[in-house]
Amino acid sequence: MIVIKKYHYVIAVLILVAAVFLAMKSAAGREKNAEPRAAENSVEVVFPSTAPEQEDSNAAETNAKAEEPLVGVWIPYMALDVTEKTEEAFKENFDAKLAAAKSVGANAVFVHVRPFADSLYPSEYESWSHLLTGTQGEDPGYDPMEYMVSTAHEQNMQFHAWINPLRIASTTIPPELDENGFYMQNYVNHPEYFMAYNSGIYYNPASAYIRNRIADGAAEIAEKYDVDGIHFDDYFYPTDDESIDAEQYAAYVKETE
Repeated sequence: MIVIKKYHYVIAVLILVAAVFLAMKSAAGREKNAEPRAAENSVEVVFPSTAPEQEDSNAAETNAKAEEPLVGVWIPYMALDVTEKTEEAFKENFDAKLAAAKSVGANAVFVHVRPFADSLYPSEYESWSHLLTGTQGEDPGYDPMEYMVSTAHEQNMQFHAWINPLRIASTTIPPELDENGFYMQNYVNHPEYFMAYNSGIYYNPASAYIRNRIADGAAEIAEKYDVDGIHFDDYFYPTDDESIDAEQYAAYVKETE
């Protein structure tokens, strides 16, 4: 058995103090005897006493924007519909809507870019909107979304993409569905993807395939455009009738078992 006595602690402390003293003396000697490095191997760091005025200005502007409250105006598809279906008319109309929003103090617009399982941009998932040419699926020859996003940002306004994830058609809108569109190509072989109720047609959210398709469509917007947000609004679930909901829920349960 080893017995540690009081004087053992005293000896240990003295050894520690001596070791620290020798280490400090050695470091001081190395610093004193060190030779200057060659100029090309040295790096001179200069810390200015004051930051440039431009940097101060940019920082202040960034902080101001970060603290600025979001004030937005919603622009629905009806407000984007123009009688003359041309690129010039569409852009002039959007410019006017943007100016009106800014004039009342808005710093953001929430724009309806997918109102009827269609799109105001070239999409892998949905047909061109009938709002642009009068015919769903017809290429307008330009990218409305690209123009709207860049124009909003030039005006120091945010651009948020607003989509309806479920609605395909209502009573009379669109007038005709694109023959090459997803619904027309799939409703016979995959009726489980859709719901028809009264005069409306909707995507069926009980289908995992449809849920993934909706998510992929939103991701497409985020990947292709510098939007400030994506919003799912007005789901347009066709009814609160328990019978149709029970059928869809049963289908969902069966699919996920």
